Amino acid sequence: MTVPENIEDLRREIQVQLADISRLLEMMSNDDDIVHQARTSFLKLSVLVGRALDLEIQ
Repeated sequence: MTVPENIEDLRREIQVQLADISRLLEMMSNDDDIVHQARTSFLKLSVLVGRALDLEIQ
C-alpha cells in the first residue's frame, strides 16, 4: 500500500478506512460488551483523527 503524498488524498483514504472499520464493527454481535467498548473507542478515535486532519489542512 502506498501512502498518498497529497494531504487531501491522505484524508480521503483515512476516511475510507474509518468507514470500512466502522462497517465491520457494526456487523459484529451487539451482545458482547467488548464489541460495544471497541465501537465506542473507535468512534472516539475517528473523531480525533478527523479533527487532526482538519487542523492539518487549515
